[in-house]
Amino acid sequence: MPAPVPATTGSLLSDGDRPAPGRATLYMVVGFARQRERRRGGWRRLGEQGFAQRRPAEEHAARLLARGRADGVILARQDLGPDADAAEEPVILERHGELPAELLEG
Repeated sequence: MPAPVPATTGSLLSDGDRPAPGRATLYMVVGFARQRERRRGGWRRLGEQGFAQRRPAEEHAARLLARGRADGVILARQDLGPDADAAEEPVILERHGELPAELLEG
């Protein structure tokens, strides 16, 4: 008779956070690039990318910076509920590179 397979006790999320039942966690990477054109000053927000785990989000953020696709990135976490309107406000976890002034504090 085969031995029973032990249940895993570790969290499936890479940072150890376990959302409440019926909730999920989304890690978002948002890139920012300086406007390079002479007539346009300021910043351009790049499309955001969502991940189910923190580690792939961190790796994506590092790739955006390393490949020169973004001048700065923000990594944020948002807890989502079972209903579309049950999402909580995103929490900024990390900031890297050059970012617009309004995103540097906080």
